[in-house]
Amino acid sequence: MIYFGKSITLASVIWDNSKEHMNRTVRVMRWMESRCWFDRTVLFSACAPPLSWSPCRLVQIPATDEIGFNTFLLKTLPHMIDTELLMLVQDDGFIIDPDLWNPAFATYDFIGAPWGDGFVGNWGFCIQSHKFLNLRKRFGFIQTANADTFLCRDNHLALVMGSGIRFAPTDLAAKFSTETTHNDQLSLGFHGRTHSPEKYKLGWERIEAWEKTVDNS
Repeated sequence: MIYFGKSITLASVIWDNSKEHMNRTVRVMRWMESRCWFDRTVLFSACAPPLSWSPCRLVQIPATDEIGFNTFLLKTLPHMIDTELLMLVQDDGFIIDPDLWNPAFATYDFIGAPWGDGFVGNWGFCIQSHKFLNLRKRFGFIQTANADTFLCRDNHLALVMGSGIRFAPTDLAAKFSTETTHNDQLSLGFHGRTHSPEKYKLGWERIEAWEKTVDNS
């Protein structure tokens, strides 16, 4: 069981009406709760979760498109998190090996998979500090950009130099998660069924194996 040493919210956002997407996300969150101690779990969803599992808090949101999803992450989500840390997960981005947890992961304002250009910024599976959440309220979101690219690459210098945001260094971030690079090395988690197919397969094998133990208990 991972104890983060700070108050933390586990959250995921389901922005479409896909019941398959919702079911898979709920399964990921159940797996995460079995491996980590969270102060609260919040599911922001355009669909209601199955009756067999209810998160600590369900926030119904309207179905939207990818631009609406990114706008929600940038502008709405910060107002709804009051813990020291936020961990975002998706059905293709989550912890696969809890034994690789490093307390240093929780000491930065942002940690997620690094990109090929060296910027640490992927939000598919990440930890964000309350400071990072609050500061991003002030940025005007460019709707043609992804929220993570917009903040962690395009506004990286403004966040670091202007606001003192601490991004995890690339080497440490790659031990936390991988996406487009570093997939040949071990990491706590991953993001991307396409970019990290082997870790995606391994992650879901572990979820399914755990589910069998729960179902048979």
